[in-house]
Amino acid sequence: MKSYYFLIITMFISFSVACSADDQELNALLEGASEQISSNNLNIDYTPSTISILKHEQLRLLGVKDVFEALSLIPGIQTSIDQIGTKKVIVRGLDSPNNYTSDKMRLQIDGVPIDMAIFSSSSSYLQMPIDIVERIEVLRGPASALYGSGAFSGVINIVTRRGDNALFIGAGSYEYYRGGVKISRKIFDEIALDADAYLQKSDKHLHVDSSYVPDVNFQREHTTNEKLDDYSLALSLAYRNFYIKSRLKEHTTGNFYGWGERLELTNNAKRKERYTFIETGYKHSIDSSTTLDLKASYSEYKLDFDGMDYVIFYKLAIPYLFNISEKERGYRAKSTLSSSYFNSHQINIGVSWHMIDLVDNYIDDNASPYGKRDMIDDGLKKEIASLYINDTFTLNTELILLLAVRAEYYVFEQEWCPSTQFGLVYEPLETLKLKLNYGHSFRTPSWIEQYTKEYGEGDGTRAGNRDLKAEQADTVELVAIFANSSQTRVQLNTYYTAIANALDIDDIDGGIEYSNGKDRDTYGAELALDLYLLEQDRFHIDLSYTHSSYTTPDSTQTDQLMPTVSSWMATSYYIHFLTPSTALSLKGIYIGDIPRNKQFDHRETNIGIDSYITADATLSYQASNGLNLRATVNNMFDESVKYPSYYARHPGGNIREGRNFYFEAEYLF
Repeated sequence: MKSYYFLIITMFISFSVACSADDQELNALLEGASEQISSNNLNIDYTPSTISILKHEQLRLLGVKDVFEALSLIPGIQTSIDQIGTKKVIVRGLDSPNNYTSDKMRLQIDGVPIDMAIFSSSSSYLQMPIDIVERIEVLRGPASALYGSGAFSGVINIVTRRGDNALFIGAGSYEYYRGGVKISRKIFDEIALDADAYLQKSDKHLHVDSSYVPDVNFQREHTTNEKLDDYSLALSLAYRNFYIKSRLKEHTTGNFYGWGERLELTNNAKRKERYTFIETGYKHSIDSSTTLDLKASYSEYKLDFDGMDYVIFYKLAIPYLFNISEKERGYRAKSTLSSSYFNSHQINIGVSWHMIDLVDNYIDDNASPYGKRDMIDDGLKKEIASLYINDTFTLNTELILLLAVRAEYYVFEQEWCPSTQFGLVYEPLETLKLKLNYGHSFRTPSWIEQYTKEYGEGDGTRAGNRDLKAEQADTVELVAIFANSSQTRVQLNTYYTAIANALDIDDIDGGIEYSNGKDRDTYGAELALDLYLLEQDRFHIDLSYTHSSYTTPDSTQTDQLMPTVSSWMATSYYIHFLTPSTALSLKGIYIGDIPRNKQFDHRETNIGIDSYITADATLSYQASNGLNLRATVNNMFDESVKYPSYYARHPGGNIREGRNFYFEAEYLF
């Protein structure tokens, strides 16, 4: 209850402070998104898509640790974690509760797509620390016409810091430590070098109740296994119009609540993911209005998952141990011709080719009679050829139009997937902008969904379905933006999405193969207010509502609301400079009730999740010698926070951490 008072007090303080004009415009906070996410160089208010930008300095003052935490500040986005620790980013209620293997957003690092064909999940990259991030660009809504299959519900582009030289170290609750370095240099006055490296570790264990362990003589403490060992190395070189950039990231974590939401008998099981990419590109100016952009990249992904479940036999827990291993290589080439030769038109025409090659995969266990075997069909390839065109047409000073069309051909499946986007921006007044945006987007099945091999009863897998169709969505957005350039910005987004061929699976009593479920829809609104107060102090509040339909994939085919999504969410924060070098921030996040999943109504533990508010506070200090310090207390009123229980085995959901602390020092040199 204290956290509810906190939110009310924060809003009261913010509105009661006398407003004063600021020398810099509020719109500077939202200055033009990079062409990597908006497809043009327009200020995001003049782009038909709904785009938000989170900047490094803003996130640092709010005490945000990593990308995953930052995304919870975006209206309409709800973050969650499943039973084995996979991080989920749910946009406007678009989720598949029984299918935890796939993303519905495309993730990019400095414009380089992160692609993993087996699970279509880029969860491990979401724990990148804010210390190496310059900004996070988030496009919500349809984007397949610009980015292809992965952009079903939007795009996240993480832009790393450039031009800074910094050392950082941090420590916090649950024996969490991290440290790293960011370096920018000029070599021979013409070559720009940027590099970063970081390491973060923790020994996180959360105490849970006896519902997470069987009725046997359990030999260890009732705690989750959320150990973390994560590091990354990156190098980028740029010479005139040529660049090369690369990153290696390795992420190892425990299995949280266990494969079946029952704690593992030991803390030895873990998941290890390693992802490497290298991209090179060249931009050639054909003339003053036309450029040719060429890119080629290579990536490699390696997964090793050690899991454990068990069966109970006369008060004995008999462990079922299994290991999943998979390795894949990706190749990508892209060519884009951009021209403003025709008056008022910015046209991009391009072709791309993308292939992911399965190198190795297997599953092994100690219980089934099948031994070491292929988990998915051997010799798989995911090969995509794309042709796309988009045109941003400035009709006059009041009206901008966007038309984008993409055709993708999936060679292995012999299937065409077209997508389109049409949008306009109308500015009837200098302080008012209106947007209309329509898009048709799609997501093709992951390898797990389509090609998992099932050997027989007791093999522990869920059969893939070669006949799956791509999940498709048609979305209409209406947006109104009021912006007083010096002090106030209000934005209202409304949307409706109709989903066809929803990918899902019935996972009760052993499960059946993946299938395309009944059509769904989601609609809602997002209202956001930004104010400048007292010499650059900033207040923000947003409120989101979403109504997302869902039909249980079991035999009952019960209609209900999406069982992993809250209909109501709100975020509020206030950054106040006590002195020019010292800032205090207060942040509150509200998550409304999450309904129960009626597919599991046969379980007494299926009761849904109650609403909650978390409140955070951060004190930051910036010294003149380049030293930056910050101290953060998260969930300072120790509110009970829970995420959806995947199998509805735990009343009120899976518990998360209560009050915790984080301290960090950064030195700019």
